[in-house]
Amino acid sequence: MRTRSNVRRDYICMLVWTGFLGLAVTLAASAARGEEAHSTQNDLKVTASDWPEADAMFHRDPEWLGGDDAYSVDLGGGRVAWFFGDSFVAPTTPGERRGTTMVRNSVGLQTGYDPTIAKFEAFWREEDGKPKSFIADEGKEFFWPGGSLLVDGKLLMFMMRARDANRKLAFEVTGWGAVLIENLDASPDGWKVRKLTAPQNPFGVLVGSASLVRDGDHVIAFSVRDEDHDVHLVRWQLKEAFEGDLSRPEWWAGAEAGWVDQEKLTKPPSPLFKGGQTEFTVHYFSDLECYVQFQFAGFPLSPIGFRTAQALTGPWSELEDFYEPKKIKSDDPEQMLYAAKAHPEQTADGLALTYCSNTFQLESLFENLELYFPRFLRVKLTPADKH
Repeated sequence: MRTRSNVRRDYICMLVWTGFLGLAVTLAASAARGEEAHSTQNDLKVTASDWPEADAMFHRDPEWLGGDDAYSVDLGGGRVAWFFGDSFVAPTTPGERRGTTMVRNSVGLQTGYDPTIAKFEAFWREEDGKPKSFIADEGKEFFWPGGSLLVDGKLLMFMMRARDANRKLAFEVTGWGAVLIENLDASPDGWKVRKLTAPQNPFGVLVGSASLVRDGDHVIAFSVRDEDHDVHLVRWQLKEAFEGDLSRPEWWAGAEAGWVDQEKLTKPPSPLFKGGQTEFTVHYFSDLECYVQFQFAGFPLSPIGFRTAQALTGPWSELEDFYEPKKIKSDDPEQMLYAAKAHPEQTADGLALTYCSNTFQLESLFENLELYFPRFLRVKLTPADKH
């Protein structure tokens, strides 16, 4: 059952600054525009266009007024789970963010694979009649969703662990976490969520903050170093991970050293690639015979780019910009765009991709309901010799 409750203005003001996941490092952005296309070493042509008809899906639950992060997982049978970070929920006045409660994470259930007509309902927990994060906070620490993987009816999701801080971006990352979710055939309010013991590392790497990918008998986590956004690979035996045992992580240390037990590392291995973002997606496309990674090139306003590789361990191509989203509110000088992610399960003319928007101006966030809802793109991926 949902309830409506007010939230103090100063609390929301602080949360506006934390509505995006660890994007404090600004990367150089190139001058790609609109539908310009670029090729990587794999000769892949990529174009994109806005998809406003699909954006409407996230506005179909009047009790959920926006969230960021926006990872998706195909549950099968026409059902898609969405995992959001900071989310405005339970408005006291319909259609207005003032008076909402911001929970640190929420879940959306999409019914139907075509987002232009699919149903959408959001979920969070309640305690004593008050909205709470779907994945429960732990004292002063809270969780933002990262990569996830569905195997044999169980969902493994990694998360960023963070807490409020007295600094410009108003939060500090304290590590990573993980949950195993079962009973996925039920409505999300009937899911069984079990928090797992997540072995931390001394390198400041947020394990699984980006993507989880199955590779045979292993689950591989694309993991980002918070300080410099270097990207590393960490893996587990699939069977152990889906039994809830994450105690034996291995790190990719390059072709010569291979996979190395975390306990044997005295420093982080050489990164898989540099210049990542805290959030991104990696998927394998069999028709292209390669993995494709999507991310923003920088922060707060930059193009969206992609990398490709024949194998998860690389080599990965350099980031190539292919699309620069238009500012959603042209007179807002403090707008930010971030968290580009692909969603192959969606029915689209091409590949569905979303990105998130926010602003440092509190009034704009309250007044402009175009902001802080995920926005869709349709992306075309074509081998260069076929266009």
